[in-house]
Amino acid sequence: MKLRGALLSILVFLSSQYAFSQKVFFGTNRNPATLEKQENLQLGTWEFQLSSINKMLAQEIRKPKFDRENNKWDDGKQLPSPLFMGENSFFSELNLALENTQKKSFFIFVHGFDNTFETAVETAGIISKNIDSDLIPVVFSWPSHGKAGFYSQDETMVEASRMSFELFLKAMFTQTKATKIHLISHSMGNRLVLEVLERFARVNAYVEKPITFGQWIMIAPDVNMDTFSEVEFFITPMTDQITIYAAYNDSALLTSSSIHGQPRLGDIHIKKPELREGVVLIDVSDVNHSVIGHTYHIDSQHVQKDIQDVLNGKYPEERVLLKIEENGETYWELKKHRGAPRRVHYPPRERN
Repeated sequence: MKLRGALLSILVFLSSQYAFSQKVFFGTNRNPATLEKQENLQLGTWEFQLSSINKMLAQEIRKPKFDRENNKWDDGKQLPSPLFMGENSFFSELNLALENTQKKSFFIFVHGFDNTFETAVETAGIISKNIDSDLIPVVFSWPSHGKAGFYSQDETMVEASRMSFELFLKAMFTQTKATKIHLISHSMGNRLVLEVLERFARVNAYVEKPITFGQWIMIAPDVNMDTFSEVEFFITPMTDQITIYAAYNDSALLTSSSIHGQPRLGDIHIKKPELREGVVLIDVSDVNHSVIGHTYHIDSQHVQKDIQDVLNGKYPEERVLLKIEENGETYWELKKHRGAPRRVHYPPRERN
């Protein structure tokens, strides 16, 4: 235990010595201090430090906490508090940042269950650094309780955040000069994106400038599989491509499937979804080694590299993926070593 503690201390020290700054733009309908939902949408930026040695260890050295007793942010020594901005200032700064990038694009990350405001912004920054792209990171943070025991309460909150997220996406589409707006959503956050995109899709035919997006990356989606199958026809024309990352060893989604009595889109241990053209399913089970198996977008370098390839517009055939043809459908497996033998045999998918 002493040796482990000493090694951890050394890694934390090295992380602090080789940390670098990351700015994330954010929109939120939660009070970052109390975690409660609020009616007004808040916009701003948060600049914090990430370690080039170990980005997750950097959590221990760089994140300010909100001092609820004194009603103020405790900045510590290494970074400022979140900077809240008015709408005009926010979009002016975002557009200026876009001008200084090669791709002139950004991604919007929508977090899942059990996330505080700080964790949500931090994760967007970590994704940005892990994929090594000049895409500007943006996060929408809805009022999750930030605790594992509040799953049903978070379900209520994500549903109640639809209008705020819809307004946020519309503003990002109409008030920025982005060439592409990509979407990255994790777990329960996929429900929010799915519902809002469906609403956009139903009115796109009647507006002069339809709302469209680049890549939509669905990571471990805690979404009813049948619900997605019912609406994917409407939303695929709105995106360049939809990529679903799923696994059979995601304990969080196994639990969610049991709770809801219906398979989740990101849980493929029983069956896989029916896919339409423009939707790609990636089985990441072979490279999913986190404790719960639900955060492989942070824990697996293989997944991070594939996300990078997706955002760079590479087709599955151009990436390190194993093509699987099963029951007339095509899926892809992300493996440690391409061509390695498959670990499981999936039963035939149930059909109505």
